[in-house]
Amino acid sequence: MELDKIFLELQDGFDLKNQHIEILKALQFEALSAEKVCELTKIPPGRIYLFLNELLESGLIQKTSKKPYVYWMENPKEKIITFMKNRFDTFVKNEHRIIQLLEEKENIHHIEHIDTSSQFTYTYMKMLHQCSQVYGIAISNSLPFEFYAHNKDDFLKIRNLIIATRPTLAHRTPEKSLLAFQTLQEFFHSKKKYIAVMEKKSFDFHKNLIITEFGQEFFDKVVRDLKTQLSGENLKMYVIDDTNPMQLFISDDRVFFSLRHHGETSGVLLRSKDIAALYMELFNSVLSRAEPIEKYL
Repeated sequence: MELDKIFLELQDGFDLKNQHIEILKALQFEALSAEKVCELTKIPPGRIYLFLNELLESGLIQKTSKKPYVYWMENPKEKIITFMKNRFDTFVKNEHRIIQLLEEKENIHHIEHIDTSSQFTYTYMKMLHQCSQVYGIAISNSLPFEFYAHNKDDFLKIRNLIIATRPTLAHRTPEKSLLAFQTLQEFFHSKKKYIAVMEKKSFDFHKNLIITEFGQEFFDKVVRDLKTQLSGENLKMYVIDDTNPMQLFISDDRVFFSLRHHGETSGVLLRSKDIAALYMELFNSVLSRAEPIEKYL
């Protein structure tokens, strides 16, 4: 798999130096000693270990545990996604801290416009990363990630099926699916809390879709994994026999709502505790008419 174009994107967006990129290009096909990397990249021997160690620290490359050391890239696609996820987490954490400091200093309310499916996914991931409790109402004909994000392979299979079947608010690539899965897993492992409401007709549609494509046994396994997650305290899901015209996420200090129009994703993130409190009244009203998803599993 040629990764040169991806490496250049990493250089532009993730602060990798030219020397890092040249090393990654050299290691994408075979394991090499530091001396051989020097020969191929023209990086001076006195500096090669600085760049190799930085790449090791980032997780993009590995080296053998014993001398003579050899360096290589194992599962480069997954390594790159993990590297991007770690950088994303650092950025989100720093952004959150800075905005909190600004809000303490002045009564600043943050507004962010969402114009693409990728922006939708990253905004959703930021909420999971920054917020200890998230409340969601799924848009009509949508299956919340939280329903099936409990096993990586199953999640990717279902996500690919959904992308092939209908329009989606969120991303449409396997790489972003993996990022979303990893973010959700971290959210649940950190003992945060998520409460989701979805439409009954959407539940029925996706249940039939999954069973038709993958079989009853596969769906039963997804349900078992979901029930295991529901048995804890950090995920609760509900089903309502209403139509939900927009996707809504709420936390204690922000509201993120989004919708599809002519196949395009658009939305707004409002960061305000007062507005979040108002939308929580709406959420509680919807929740009062919903039933636990366990009734339908």
